[in-house]
Amino acid sequence: MRGSERTGSSHHFRDRRRRDQHRLFKGYESGAVTSLQADRAHILQNKADVFFQLHRHKQQLARELREKTETLRLNEMLTPC
Repeated sequence: MRGSERTGSSHHFRDRRRRDQHRLFKGYESGAVTSLQADRAHILQNKADVFFQLHRHKQQLARELREKTETLRLNEMLTPC
């Protein structure tokens, strides 16, 4: 018999991993933003990418607002009252 079969350690690790995954998903469902598990680097990378994309979109909207505000200001200056 192998050591893990005698001690049941393979079942222990499999069950623990299943519980950890369940807790991780429960955390996400409740609104958790990050999880600091090293083996979840791809999840963290995807989340970071989303936040970077949102930041770029916010910057783009701010630029468009400034441009439209300036256009409106110039139109008001040129339009007689």
